[in-house]
Parts: sequence; structure tokens; C-alpha cells
Amino acid sequence: MHTASNKFLNVAAGFIYIGIPGFCIYHLSQIHFDGAARGAQIYFCLATTFMSDIGAYFIGVKFGKHKLIPRVSPKKSVEGAVAGLFSSTAASLITASIFSLPFMSWYIVAVGVLAGIAAQVGDLIESALKRAGGYKDSGHLLPGHGGVLDRIDSLLMSIPVIYIFFLFMIK
Repeated sequence: MHTASNKFLNVAAGFIYIGIPGFCIYHLSQIHFDGAARGAQIYFCLATTFMSDIGAYFIGVKFGKHKLIPRVSPKKSVEGAVAGLFSSTAASLITASIFSLPFMSWYIVAVGVLAGIAAQVGDLIESALKRAGGYKDSGHLLPGHGGVLDRIDSLLMSIPVIYIFFLFMIK
């Protein structure tokens, strides 16, 4: 049985879980770098995060042998996690080049790796929340995808990381 204070804390945590990334994505959209395409930082964020998910999924399904954290998410593998980091890093380099972001390659690699880590942490947090709540999916709006939260869980953690990195580059 939940007390009123537990319910309040759950609601407050939900606002923080969604609110901080919302704040960061809005402010990220307001950053502009000379010579870069408009909105480049948003495309960078989306490509880096989604490619982390895609790389982790496909390599994990095909080659995953070693479980990452089976009590939290039994299908995620170490091989998938490593592939996710490589995919996010490659996506960060490609996207930065396509959209003419004025960063040195080592900086883009650092952002790609940390965004990939954040994306995977976001995915694991969402899996832990579902497991704690006894749910298989976070909703039925997107059949076969585990719900809307499953589609954005990685973004909820990677957006603040990428925002902080871009914030440091404002001149």
C-alpha cells in the first residue's frame, strides 16, 4: 500500500525524469555554432542516441553471448553494449561532419562515447523501473516496441549529457 508521501515522491521523480531532459533539449535547440547547419545539435543528439540503440540491438541479438545485467534486463548483452558504444561514436563523427559542427575529432569521440553510455544507462533504468513495477511494457501505444517510454528512455539520459558538452563549446 502506498502512502501519500510515496505517491508524491513518485510523481516528483517522474517530473524530474522527464523535466530535466525537456529543459536540456529546449536549451540545446537554442545553441547555434557559426558555420553549422541550423538544428545540427538536435540531429546530432538524435543520431548518436538512436544509433547506440540500433547497434546494441542488432549486434546483441546476433552475437550477444554474455549477459550485461540479467536481473535488470535479461536480453541485454555485453557484446550489444560495446556495439552500441561503437555505433554512437561513429554516428557522432558522421553527424558532426555532415552538419559542420566546429569540434575537434577527439571531442566528438568523447561526446559519442559518453552519450552512448548515457543512452544505455537510460535503457537500463527504464528496464529496472518496469521490473520493479511488474510491467513487461511501459504502454501499448506503440505495439511491439514496449511503449513510448521504451522509445525515449535512451534519450532521457543522453540529452543532458550532450547538452552539457555543447554548452562547454559555446564561445
